[in-house]
Amino acid sequence: MGSIINGYRQARGIGIVIFLGVIVLQFIVPLFSDGPYLESLDPLGILISTGVGLICLVAIWFSFRPPAHERREFQDAPLGVGMLVSARATGTSFNDQPEIELVLDVDTPDGRSIRGTAHTIVNQGELAQLTPGSTFPVRYREDGRFAVAPDAETADLQNSLYASQIARGMLTEQQVDVATRGTDATAVIMAMQPTGEIAHGQAVLHLDLRVNRPDGSSFDAKRDMPAAPAALEDLQPGRIVQVRYLPSDETYVAISTRVG
Repeated sequence: MGSIINGYRQARGIGIVIFLGVIVLQFIVPLFSDGPYLESLDPLGILISTGVGLICLVAIWFSFRPPAHERREFQDAPLGVGMLVSARATGTSFNDQPEIELVLDVDTPDGRSIRGTAHTIVNQGELAQLTPGSTFPVRYREDGRFAVAPDAETADLQNSLYASQIARGMLTEQQVDVATRGTDATAVIMAMQPTGEIAHGQAVLHLDLRVNRPDGSSFDAKRDMPAAPAALEDLQPGRIVQVRYLPSDETYVAISTRVG
């Protein structure tokens, strides 16, 4: 990112030098004329050259401008997970790639949800992926200005998501600890029964598990967890699921499903 920003600054500096050089030349050239200096000045020529230089400066300024997430105002902005609300073309394109205005709801690490907009350049082949509910890594500012951050580190984005879910009561620190440090294993679902409870809009299921340790031994565990309707097929008795647990504390087992 630093090389891109430095390249932009160099191009901007060159544009300023060209702009000032064009103007200064209009005052230097008359020094070499045979007539009086003031009479040799061409006000119209100075005005025209200033206009041309200004146009060149603006063209260089915007042509070499880095993507939004690499600009100074977003360099230290916090990272969040944005959910797409809507998308529309702005009518502007760069190298035949359209600029899209995204309306996003961003979940912040402190548990809030902020709505704002971000402008990003999208490849023609990726336009079909801009459907409501799609998620993006986003650098955000409190004034509602967002920048899609495709260069965000996966670990940083995951930490932001975990912090948001803990702040909103969707996860506990123990659950995050297991998810980040736990040992991978498989488990057989011995029994599944709805509890009748609803959590975060999803039915809570009671599961009896037999977890297979990596050394070939096993232990039994119980888990109550909310599950999306599309995940029910994976949670039927007899199904094998991927799990994680801490060998030092086998009381909590994290279950991986295709949904939720």
